[in-house]
Amino acid sequence: MHQYRCPHCRMPSAHFTNLVASTQELKRVYLDAGLATPAPNPDHQELARAFVALAHAEFEYYVEEALRGLATAVLNGAVSGHFSRASMALLSFSGIPSLNGGATLSAGKRKNPRQLATRFGDAHGALVAIVDGNNGVRERHLAAMAIPLGLDASSIDATWLNDLDAFCSLRGAFVHMSRTSQRGSHLAVNPHDVWAKCKSLIWTNPAIATPNIISSFESLDLWVESEAQSFGSLVAAPNWRLRTRYFLMSAMRKLGRRNQGTRADD
Repeated sequence: MHQYRCPHCRMPSAHFTNLVASTQELKRVYLDAGLATPAPNPDHQELARAFVALAHAEFEYYVEEALRGLATAVLNGAVSGHFSRASMALLSFSGIPSLNGGATLSAGKRKNPRQLATRFGDAHGALVAIVDGNNGVRERHLAAMAIPLGLDASSIDATWLNDLDAFCSLRGAFVHMSRTSQRGSHLAVNPHDVWAKCKSLIWTNPAIATPNIISSFESLDLWVESEAQSFGSLVAAPNWRLRTRYFLMSAMRKLGRRNQGTRADD
């Protein structure tokens, strides 16, 4: 089996390694017999139907565990004073109410003032609750779990999302309908098509992929791992608006210091 693993990419996470190993085992059990012939029989098609349902479960498990791990890395970083783009995204997560600074600084009061680590803890808990209650890998599921960690529409390939949604729709028909129903039937399932689609969802094809755009679970894994290792004392501005604002504020500060120096000279 050919994999489109980029030789220059970071090492995959343990979660992605598990996804690959589990999917390959499912392929061996459910698809290999059908892939060995150009004309799969009804038994091969029935097995391909089962493969779709079980592969979907592996996709869902991977996404949940990878994003749960990134959320935990953000929380651990905040506690030790290290932050990243994902940290800032989680801090602004709208899944929890706004907080004020409290009315006292002294310890031992009934209500101590809010600390930054407490805020991150609340946001982390709210996001983990979403991950724990997740039930799918369609766009709406990915958005609910990944947006609070900084993933946005500009960094993910729409075609991949559409292909993933189509795979999820096929799985939905197979697990929620009888095999004798039109949409739940195995008769139109071709193991070759199923495996080709599965490969394109998992692995990045560098011949057609856009750099720095998520177009597979492999490239999603690269994003998660990069974010989990990007902690530092300074967070780079993620878009032109913030960079422009930073430039203007820096210019105003320099102008202010220059004016103060002029007045001092006078």
